[in-house]
Amino acid sequence: MSSQLPLTMDRGDHKTWEFTVTLDEVALDITDAVFRFMAKTNVNDDDNIAVVTATTANGKCAITVALTGKMEVRLAPTDTSAIAATKRLYYDLQMEQAGGQVRTVARGLLTVEADVSITVP
Repeated sequence: MSSQLPLTMDRGDHKTWEFTVTLDEVALDITDAVFRFMAKTNVNDDDNIAVVTATTANGKCAITVALTGKMEVRLAPTDTSAIAATKRLYYDLQMEQAGGQVRTVARGLLTVEADVSITVP
């Protein structure tokens, strides 16, 4: 089920990624599912020191079309603005369905590119 997807973004920018949740290449109905996207410096770091955390509860993971398994991870500038230089992070996107079943939807490396501008225009 899990896809290995490299992700890239510029530090301090808004960024949205769309994912389609599938099982055996068939889109799942994700009605009532909850999601968590987490990016860490090291795979084994504790969750409480993750560099980026986006969840359904904090509004940064959103189901867009439940019946066809579509959802988005939406990061705000504040999620990455403290990163000082280009950084590669390990991430995963997990889904918990209403019955308690947990699935890893995607995982891989997230590259946060440093940009020249520090302040917003």
